Amino acid sequence: ALECLQRKIPLALGLSSSAAIETDTWPTLKQIFKMATIVFGNKEEIISMAKKLDFIDNSCDEKIDLCKITKQLADYHFIQKRIVITTNGPDPVVACISGEEPFQRNPVDIPPSKIVDTIGAGDSFAGGFLAYYIKGYNLVKCIDAGNYCAD
Repeated sequence: ALECLQRKIPLALGLSSSAAIETDTWPTLKQIFKMATIVFGNKEEIISMAKKLDFIDNSCDEKIDLCKITKQLADYHFIQKRIVITTNGPDPVVACISGEEPFQRNPVDIPPSKIVDTIGAGDSFAGGFLAYYIKGYNLVKCIDAGNYCAD
């Protein structure tokens, strides 16, 4: 991660699971997160990160504002511009670039009867997003590509 930062190479981080955030690997993950250019997480992973960074109370049962915590994560100790992407199943994706306001983008509308399996949807989203990102497309197009691949 440090070498990517020094060489100005974008570093994408997929949070992978809430369990990974809540274990003794947290200090290492936190350091990598600070250097990441793009961070992908689903709703549960983003909430786990927000709790670990004390953005929300661990015992919080009230409605979570994904836009607010996605922005807080984008703005947290950023060394370089960071994009945080929060996927949320059939609900809108939340995206935020550090120093800017978050926005939401609807996923592709697919009838529930057509959905066979959602395993790997987050990885597919990240792959589609990154394919467009490295080609220089804007954030909206990158999210649309991710949504298309995930669905």
